Amino acid sequence: RHYLLGVFRDMTERRRTEEALKASETVLQCILGSTDDGLLAVDNAGKVLRTNRRFAELWRIPQPLLDTGDDQALLTFVLDQLIDPGAFLKKVQRLYHMTEEDMDILFFKDGRVFERYSAPLLLAGSIIGRVWSFRDITERKRAEAEILRMNTELENRLKERTLELAAINLELEAFSYSVSHDLRAPLRSMDGFSQALLEDYAGALDE
Repeated sequence: RHYLLGVFRDMTERRRTEEALKASETVLQCILGSTDDGLLAVDNAGKVLRTNRRFAELWRIPQPLLDTGDDQALLTFVLDQLIDPGAFLKKVQRLYHMTEEDMDILFFKDGRVFERYSAPLLLAGSIIGRVWSFRDITERKRAEAEILRMNTELENRLKERTLELAAINLELEAFSYSVSHDLRAPLRSMDGFSQALLEDYAGALDE
């Protein structure tokens, strides 16, 4: 006689959990893909946990390099683009295991300018890594520089115009003094003659 023993397990809840996680992951990917900021999450050892498409675009990282998962090669590629890679690396190393947020500006060799924001990556109250956000502010910095240049030019023009007006005023003052001085003697003579005329002939002059 043969017997068949079967074991059955209700997987409904597990399937629901897996589907919920999958849906949550899909939503997360949509959020990461929709932002204009480049996002990078790394663990405490510097290993890349997650990036978004914008991060690769901003740093111009080729897809084959991302696919390798080589953190050191990725870091080298990033550092080679910066004017001061030493300061960048020093800041990264200092912020690991720290709870504070941080923001600074990155300057590239090709003239680009990024705003970098960083915050600790927390899990159950423990720091498990760091999240970095990068935003291209090149055009904004160029606009600010152009406004500064125009303001400086306007101030210089205003100073030049003020000096010109001051010089003109000095010339007018000198001219007024000269005219006043030159007319003083004739006017004195005319006044003396008028007084003499009034004294001697005031009653004899008709209209």
